[in-house]
Parts: sequence; structure tokens; C-alpha cells
Amino acid sequence: MFKDFLKENEENVISFVTILIIIIGIIVVLCTFIISFSDNEEDEIINKISPYSYTENMIIEYENIVKNLLNARNTEELYNKLDANYITKNNLNQENVKSFLIDNGLVGNSVAIISSEVFQQDEIYIFRYYYKNYSDNKYVNVIEISPNEYYISFDQEIGDIDTSQIRYSSDIDNIYFDLSLVEKSEDSVKFLIKVLNQGEFDVFVDFNDINTFSLIKENGDIYKLSGVVAQDNNLIQPNSSITRELYFSINSEDYNECIGMQVLNININGENKDIIIEF
Repeated sequence: MFKDFLKENEENVISFVTILIIIIGIIVVLCTFIISFSDNEEDEIINKISPYSYTENMIIEYENIVKNLLNARNTEELYNKLDANYITKNNLNQENVKSFLIDNGLVGNSVAIISSEVFQQDEIYIFRYYYKNYSDNKYVNVIEISPNEYYISFDQEIGDIDTSQIRYSSDIDNIYFDLSLVEKSEDSVKFLIKVLNQGEFDVFVDFNDINTFSLIKENGDIYKLSGVVAQDNNLIQPNSSITRELYFSINSEDYNECIGMQVLNININGENKDIIIEF
């Protein structure tokens, strides 16, 4: 009986099915358009609020970090986060950093953050805090190279904060190498290298050996240090760091073909290891 009904109304059934398919197709197209529009609108909203949200969140996070680092009891930890350029500019080392910070009123036991601001320089975020330390009011700067990678400086004038140096980094067994290109001429380059030991063993890097550091070209050629300055202490204990200058005699053309810096014989718990800091 049902078959007879379909046979008698075949044309109407076909028309109904055709209309139903068209309606379903329209609904699918509309749903796809709405979802696509919503996604685009959401992406636009995210793109608009993300930078703001990021800096607003990080300015609070870094405020908590600097309040801890500015305590006079934490100068060793603070030294490990000091920008290598700031260390060199002020001739700092692990032995004199505490007296330098205290004598200049930069750390204390009663630090209060007064205000904060954030700005960008050479695509690097700088979180700048104005704080009170006893009767002194000072600035401290958190220079964020990339998320979760930052350095501290106490440059009091914004114009003195220098983020123009090209930076490279690498790590092995919780030993972190921060390399900054600070000077380049037609026939030489100068780097600042900071080695931070966040491992559990003493680390020895022989800065007095010209074979320790070498620039490497794509074709395998290497350029060793042009000279070294003798240092008594090349031992880096856990939770400490060391900063040195490295000079290479290399012309601009050859340097532009270099792919990284090789560091040999990093002695960690009696075992020698090598790394390449890639450019």
C-alpha cells in the first residue's frame, strides 16, 4: 500500500526530497559561515587583547620577582640575573657585587614598589619599576629577551638601557650560556659571555685556553680566540655565574658566514662536554 502511494505521488516525493536537500544545503552553508565568522571575530578579539593581557600579567609577576631579588639577603641570586652588559659596565663580580648594590642604595630590607611601566625597545619588553628603599628612590629594569628569559639592570635613565646587542643562548645540564655581540668592526668582533650554573655540580670553563671558544663557519672553518685575559677563578659553583669578554680577529665577510660559537671541554662533575651556541 505504501509502495502504491509512493508510485502515485512519485513526482511530489521527488520534489519534496529535492527541496529538503536544498534546505539542508543552505543550513550547512549558513552554519559554516557563522562558525567561520565567529572564529575570525574571536581571533580579532584575541589579537587585540593578548599583548595587553600579557604585559598586565607579567608586570605583576615580575614585580613579585624583583621585590624578592632586591632584598639585601638575595644579592647572590640577583647577581646571577644581572644583565651581562650591566656587570661589565660597572666592573662587577661575585666578590664586590653586594657592597656595590648596598653602597648605591639599590638593595635593602625594606623595599616597596611605588609604580611600574612597560615599554618595548628593539622588540624586547622592558618592565621598569620605581621603588623606595629606605630613604632612596630607585629604578630597576627587567629586560625580557623572550618569555621566561630575563635580565636585571639598574640603569636609572631610560636612555641608558641598551637592548641593541644581538644575543644568543644555549644550555647543557642546567649550565646556561648567554652570549651578547657588543662590538663589531671590519676585522674583529667582541662578545660578552655569561655562564650561569644552575646545576648541582661545580663547573669549570677554561677561559685561559684559546681553544675553548671558537667561531664556526658553515664550511667547517673555525676562528679561535685572538687572546685571553688571565683569570684566577674559572670555577663556577652551583647557583653562581661568571662573565667574560671574548675577542676574535675575523673580518666581516667571514663573520657573516659563521653559524655559531663552539665551547669545548666544559668540565661538569669530572666529565668534559661540548656545546655550540647557534647564531
